[in-house]
Amino acid sequence: MTVHPQGSLAEFSRPVSVLRLGAEAMIYRINATGEERAALARRFDLVSLEHFAAEVTLSRHGGEVRLAAEIVADIVQLCCLTLEPFASNLVDRSTVLYRRKPPPADLGVDDEDYEVLVGDEIDIGEAAAQQLSLALDPFPRAPGGKIHESVISVSEIAVTEQLMTESEAPRRPFAELAKLVKK
Repeated sequence: MTVHPQGSLAEFSRPVSVLRLGAEAMIYRINATGEERAALARRFDLVSLEHFAAEVTLSRHGGEVRLAAEIVADIVQLCCLTLEPFASNLVDRSTVLYRRKPPPADLGVDDEDYEVLVGDEIDIGEAAAQQLSLALDPFPRAPGGKIHESVISVSEIAVTEQLMTESEAPRRPFAELAKLVKK
């Protein structure tokens, strides 16, 4: 069982021994169970994770192990504008190199991501889960999602401020911005 850096158990653990890797790449097709999907949905603050699968290829490159993965997920998230749930499909590909020691200091920004390989196993399930977390939009918007009409624009604040005398005007945090809009 794999443990997260935070100390909790991984929800989608699929450890694979790198000692079994030979010259040929190994392909693994993994699917999350309903319980695993529910746990991942909680971890990533999703309304639900309806489907989660990955095709993971492990290959040896000298002393390194390359993990290439494609994940497919059907997710339900809350729209950041309307706060209504909406469903979407996510497909993402990534590659990570596993090394026994940190890479050289001259590793460029465009080079592949790497992880330090501790022990003789790679948890391909946790790697896929981490890939999912990176592929999720941090500010998800439903197709056609718009800000509710009750949101007041800066120009509306400026008009309201003009209609009120200084003594009647309540302290408003955007009053100074509204004055700048008039200039």
